[in-house]
Amino acid sequence: MNGGYQYVEINGTAEYAVLNDGYQIVQMGGAVNQTTINNGVLQVYGAATDPTIKGGRGDAAFTLGNAGGVVDISTYEYTLLDNGNHSWSLAENRVQMPPSTTDVLNMAAAQPLVFDAELDTVRERLGSVKGGDVEFGN
Repeated sequence: MNGGYQYVEINGTAEYAVLNDGYQIVQMGGAVNQTTINNGVLQVYGAATDPTIKGGRGDAAFTLGNAGGVVDISTYEYTLLDNGNHSWSLAENRVQMPPSTTDVLNMAAAQPLVFDAELDTVRERLGSVKGGDVEFGN
């Protein structure tokens, strides 16, 4: 393909373009950006658990286009790992929990606390209605 644009969907989305000057640009799900010389076939394949980019011949250079070189996907953060043989994959980093996971856990923990506080208020009001600690002002 000499010039043009192709849209591919593989357990998500990937955009693939070959420019007239021989460069290829691939973007997967808005997170992986890649530029390489067009001296081989570039294939994008994989499943949700092992997304992989595989290049043809030559020396390609891949980087993640976002800040810090990490992608926050679900429970883990991923970095781009060079597997050799012109292939790269997203490798999970289990050492540190990403901010989005921390936020979800905090929101999940807050709901029972709010519910318990509201339930205590209702129990207190029901107790006062049934003749518990009712005080009347003068």
